[in-house]
Amino acid sequence: MGSCSVDGCAKPHQARGYCESHYRKLLKYGDAEYVTPKFVPDRCKADACKRNAECQGYCKAHYARVLRHGDPLLGRTAIGGALHWLESNASHEGDECLIWPFRRRPNGYGEAPFRGGRMAANRIMCILAHGEPPTEEHHAAHDCGNGFGGCVNPKHLRWATKSSNEMDKVDHGTSNRGSRHGMSKLTESEVRSIRAAEGSMTQKAIAAQFGISRAAVGSIQSRQRWSWLD
Repeated sequence: MGSCSVDGCAKPHQARGYCESHYRKLLKYGDAEYVTPKFVPDRCKADACKRNAECQGYCKAHYARVLRHGDPLLGRTAIGGALHWLESNASHEGDECLIWPFRRRPNGYGEAPFRGGRMAANRIMCILAHGEPPTEEHHAAHDCGNGFGGCVNPKHLRWATKSSNEMDKVDHGTSNRGSRHGMSKLTESEVRSIRAAEGSMTQKAIAAQFGISRAAVGSIQSRQRWSWLD
């Protein structure tokens, strides 16, 4: 049995003087020596990305950012993306809440890299828009009451003391103190009843009625607990 008629091929011929592989190329392409072009995948079209395109011209990571943020360069891993977004919106003039478009903490507040660490996005925005806080203890307070919803509108933010910020939360109905706290056993109405019963019932009897400890009754009546409640 002779060898394949293609120059340089030492395989035995199978049909028409060609080996099996060259004969298949002849049947498929009309040329026994056809060379299949090497597949070179397209590169992701996001700037400076060297990964292969897989979804609508983007790599998986940048395509995920397009779906989530509408921009392949925005997102947690984009270079300066989060901080750049804050800087770009520090002069925002709209009156509606400006919602943080990136990943948020479980409490609803955003965060971003800042000054060598990570900081709450609303605090960064307050610094960029209104300058440094009077003290490190001052909070970036929301006039809109929508901090938990991710608002970082600079027009809604101001520097406030902790007590002032907590009172804002009460006014906005977003405070977790009192009956809103997950560990609370009492409602505001029950606390008022406990205080009203002082002098007419023993602390032991009050504790039994409301299912709390005698010490808890004492701290409520002395305003060591629930001190903010009138």
